[in-house]
Amino acid sequence: MKNILPILTLLLLSACGGDNAEYDQTAEADDAEQAMDEAVAAAYTGQNADLVAEFNAGAEILMAAIDGVNGDQWTYRESDDRWSIAEICEHIVMAEQGIVGGFVTNLVSGEASTDDTGEYAEKDAGIRTYIRDRSNPVQTSEEMEPKGIYATPEEAIAAFKEVREQTLEFLMTTDADFRAYSGTVTEEIEPMDAYQWLIFSAGHVERHSAQIEQVKAHEGYPAI
Repeated sequence: MKNILPILTLLLLSACGGDNAEYDQTAEADDAEQAMDEAVAAAYTGQNADLVAEFNAGAEILMAAIDGVNGDQWTYRESDDRWSIAEICEHIVMAEQGIVGGFVTNLVSGEASTDDTGEYAEKDAGIRTYIRDRSNPVQTSEEMEPKGIYATPEEAIAAFKEVREQTLEFLMTTDADFRAYSGTVTEEIEPMDAYQWLIFSAGHVERHSAQIEQVKAHEGYPAI
């Protein structure tokens, strides 16, 4: 996926004057790499194609939600006990890295579960609905509380795309049977199989994209 940092460097150097030929080439190569990665993900028809499509849909919703957000809007809070868009995006990155890059990856490298019944449709649908439903407030863990890492939308987008590239690569290259592995991250959440944790993670992005839209709709949200 596209790393936008070389492009940001190019823009800064351009504003200061100087020879940009090398950076132009970097930006063009980066754009080409992004186009290639996105084309590969879009054309993927392997065993996890439905999951890849679900993650891609959530990414599009998130990118649309933060498109055009400026500095004042990035750090605006509805109240002291509410997250800013910057903090929401940081939480999204941490959560995907923790659930997919950490928990699910480790889960499918262990022993397969023998408890699965093969009746998944109802529970899968319930998870998809639950994670997107913001009428059910959820208190995040201390580990997933944002720390103020990303000063700008560009920094957060770069971090999200890096994590998302790792997620898609995992989905498109693993041969693991996600239904054969189950587990939980806390006693407060009942065990789910790896597939269900993945649809939970995909929906988590959409859940917090809706939270971003809520921030943007607040009466005190700064005008552009």
